[in-house]
Amino acid sequence: MAGVGDVKLSAPAAARRVNIALKTWWAYVLRDAAPPPDGREEVSNRAWWWASTVDRWQQTRPGVPGRPRKRTD
Repeated sequence: MAGVGDVKLSAPAAARRVNIALKTWWAYVLRDAAPPPDGREEVSNRAWWWASTVDRWQQTRPGVPGRPRKRTD
């Protein structure tokens, strides 16, 4: 759900926002490791995400600097 001042991000914009390659973003989306699109453009059917959706995903993503690593014990 969009927050106040939230913006729609295309796949390239979402990838840039989390500093990964577009190819990597789509790989995450295809294997359900990234959030599903929040919507699709009516004419082009291109997927888009709210910036807040991408930000929440980034904060919980394993291996992100500042986030604790998974425990292996």
